[in-house]
Amino acid sequence: MTIQAEIYQSKLAIGTAQFGMDYGISNSKGRTPEKEVARILKMASVSNINILDTAPAYGRSEEIIGHVISGLSPFKIITKTKIFEKGLSGRDVAEQLGDTFKDSLERLGVESVYGLMVHQPCDLLSESGMALFEAMEMLQEQGLVKKIGVSVYTAEQIEQCMMRYPIQLMQVPVSVLDQRLLLSGHLTSLKNADVEVHARSIFLQGLLLVKPEDLPPYFEGVKKNLDLLRNAIEESGYTPVQAALGFVNALDEVNAIVCGVSCLEEFEELIDQDHVKLPSEFLDSLRAFALDDPNVLNPSLWRVAP
Repeated sequence: MTIQAEIYQSKLAIGTAQFGMDYGISNSKGRTPEKEVARILKMASVSNINILDTAPAYGRSEEIIGHVISGLSPFKIITKTKIFEKGLSGRDVAEQLGDTFKDSLERLGVESVYGLMVHQPCDLLSESGMALFEAMEMLQEQGLVKKIGVSVYTAEQIEQCMMRYPIQLMQVPVSVLDQRLLLSGHLTSLKNADVEVHARSIFLQGLLLVKPEDLPPYFEGVKKNLDLLRNAIEESGYTPVQAALGFVNALDEVNAIVCGVSCLEEFEELIDQDHVKLPSEFLDSLRAFALDDPNVLNPSLWRVAP
């Protein structure tokens, strides 16, 4: 694990799930209105923040992006495959990929995208996984996508995908609470393999930003750890956003940090907080708050009422 506190470089990318649907336990505003999306992306364009992370599964996200990016500086758009039904043949998977990817390009209003990732790693690790990846390679050869890869949750998925396929782009969970891939050395291995790594869930869908007294009962088991973390951050004179963002920003194994935003004010605050340089002593102190419980670290496993 390599942490650099001396060299500052913004890696912000915009997660667009909230543009198309309600998303995140700390999001009380619901889906972001299209006019607000336009304001956010205009600010991103002038701030040299040019990566957009989207997916067909994010409701109307692709469609809304397509409506508002015209006239702005070019964005590096990363979209994802559909979530395939189990038991499909390789031929069916390849055919569906071609059709749905074409639909994504049409919704986005672009001729090509920067990245295409398999949304669920199980699709790539199934019997039809090779056919899926070969179909993605064909799209790449046609100039429709620059980099292909996968979004993963675990170290085991990283190992299995890297063993089977020449992955170029990977999205992984990393946060102050979720340091598993740092401690295991998997992020370093990806960097050494020249894989472009995008970190997601740096706020754990807002869990790191919610006041302890407002936590859903599901997180009662980690409330003490979150209390200690928040106190340590406040005593050091920083905000939870600064700590969460700064910790991942300082990892040179990470190329981009995907953060969802629901309004322009929130995005402007994120940009301001991103410019705060954290000392190495404080960054090192955050290592003590790492957890290893997938039921907390993987939002897809949460049992939280909507």
